[in-house]
Amino acid sequence: MIRRLVAPMLLLVVCSAGVAAPAAGGTAPMQVEIDRTSAQLRIGQGFDFATTVTNDGDVALTDLVAHLNIASADGSTYVDPEDWSSRRSQYLASLAPGQSQRLSWNVHAVNGGDLIIYVAVTTRSGPDVVAASEPLRARVTAIRTIDAAGVLPVAIAVPTVLLVCLGLARRHRRRRA
Repeated sequence: MIRRLVAPMLLLVVCSAGVAAPAAGGTAPMQVEIDRTSAQLRIGQGFDFATTVTNDGDVALTDLVAHLNIASADGSTYVDPEDWSSRRSQYLASLAPGQSQRLSWNVHAVNGGDLIIYVAVTTRSGPDVVAASEPLRARVTAIRTIDAAGVLPVAIAVPTVLLVCLGLARRHRRRRA
């Protein structure tokens, strides 16, 4: 049930990425810029990126919260954002008109697949303003750590060698007796 509710909201945020919600006066008071739009890595690798939050409005924005979001691009990869980053929310005290603040983020790949990473910023208390960064598209490849073709000979050889050794030991004991 929750997935049915979250997916449309996520789509709305991703579709409006890089677009700030207009203020009462009709101008976009806040922008969120991301310093990269793609990443290629393997499971287990991490990478850093940054976002810059800018107050383009005429009044100070206070009590801002920036939140890191991660979603599967095609819906086939299970993504639990808590596994990807231990610091998914950052709090900004205030931004005066024209002021910017740079935020650093660290992400660690735990699943393979094509992912969408973005940062949304909103006010914790009025006026209600929401802005999201452009999406960072991450392609995470899985690493095959065991060669399945190499396992079969070992799986056959080890028991065979053990049986031969046991047979020789038994034969040796009979000869001594």
